[in-house]
Amino acid sequence: MSKIIIVGAGIVGGVSVAYQLSKSNHEVLLIDGNFDGRATSAAAGIICVGFSTSK
Repeated sequence: MSKIIIVGAGIVGGVSVAYQLSKSNHEVLLIDGNFDGRATSAAAGIICVGFSTSK
């Protein structure tokens, strides 16, 4: 088990990487200066919280 620090909780990068590493039994610390538990504030045309098509 490794101890890993990830700076930046962007959904595409930081959160996804932290999740996968934690599933692989690593100890992960996720640090973000503006982490308040909401969706992305930058609409890049990729992620749209209101229109999920997952089943």
